[in-house]
Amino acid sequence: MKLAARTLLLLAFAFGACAESVSLDPPPRGEFFFPLGLAVHPAGYALVANSNFDVRYRHGSMQAVDLRALEQRVLAGQAAGEHLDLILARPAVALPNFSGPLAIDSDGEHALIALASRQTSQALLVDLDVTADGLKASCGVPIEDGDFLECRGAQNVIDLEEDDPFVLLLTSEQPSSAWEERSWTLWASFLGSGNLVGYKIPPGRPSAVELPVKQQTISSDADVVADAARSPASGYIYFTSRYNSTASNPLYFFHPGDGKTRSVDLYGQLLGNQTRGLAFLSDGYTLAVAVRDPDVLVFIDTRPSPSGQPSNTIVGLVDLDNRPARVFSAGDLVFVSDAEDDSISIVDARLRRLLQRREDICLGPFDFASWQGGQVEWLLVSCFEQNVIAVLDIDRNSPTFLQTVARVGRARQRE
Repeated sequence: MKLAARTLLLLAFAFGACAESVSLDPPPRGEFFFPLGLAVHPAGYALVANSNFDVRYRHGSMQAVDLRALEQRVLAGQAAGEHLDLILARPAVALPNFSGPLAIDSDGEHALIALASRQTSQALLVDLDVTADGLKASCGVPIEDGDFLECRGAQNVIDLEEDDPFVLLLTSEQPSSAWEERSWTLWASFLGSGNLVGYKIPPGRPSAVELPVKQQTISSDADVVADAARSPASGYIYFTSRYNSTASNPLYFFHPGDGKTRSVDLYGQLLGNQTRGLAFLSDGYTLAVAVRDPDVLVFIDTRPSPSGQPSNTIVGLVDLDNRPARVFSAGDLVFVSDAEDDSISIVDARLRRLLQRREDICLGPFDFASWQGGQVEWLLVSCFEQNVIAVLDIDRNSPTFLQTVARVGRARQRE
């Protein structure tokens, strides 16, 4: 493990919200700087939240990458290089320093992005639309340098109830309805708190009459809520507990309809004292959960029991030779990051088997997103320590399956 990477990540999360930028220089266009949050607009744009961890610039940013153009280059054998020209000049949104978590909902044309500002304890809402001229963002007005949008106004900025937002989960209340009729709940967790706080986002964006408002608080005994995921099949929301002070290893769950927190203690079956990342598989019921000490990936069947409650039965277990953090599901593959050791574990969800443990993808892998292009299936990885987005081929029928086919960004040399 590289001490610099470990120290950097720990400092970013423990003290990031307390620091203030002293730089007056705007951030660079066409480059990443300590990227954290990552999402994909289905129209073919990767959205990257730059944290500006070293406060070298005036603020952080969210920038977009043209994945369709990158696909054309890869298919044409032109994957080498930094592809800085594919990091689009617009849209670009100014973010307070240390912004990281990013959540998205989209109907394929429109999208709502939620970003957590750890420095200001706010959630920023950005509306994205596909136009004839490309991707258009709306969340405020250009700031002084004229290049970035700055989110302003109660419609776009939610002052959160607690300090230091750590996890965001954006759920749609009417996923099958027309976009202008769709509303959302934004769930936020906070460093040093066991709560999930839900904020109602009304329909009609970006010109909704009603403003976002706090809806409910879900309490737990967790020291820190490490991650949260919603079952698309049942609507139950599960969340994990980090840094437990007791001999337990709880996994919490609730249904927004009743708001009652329940838990299943994995300690009796697995030991362990931390649950970290989690993600639902494509069936909507099977949950993959990363556990620490022992370091394993657990598969849990959450289908309803005869009582109507989730059964929460362990149906698989994969040993991981790393310190698992974030979990991401794409098709029948599950990816587990270990930013402390610059590694990613790749698990076959059907066979419940570790396929590969990779240390050659990038430095400081943090967040994941996937994209189905015209002829490709890709996994994208934000590389905090390297200032790049790595692109992995996840098409089982491809001759480059599980190979890194491109990197976007100017790689930063580790000091």
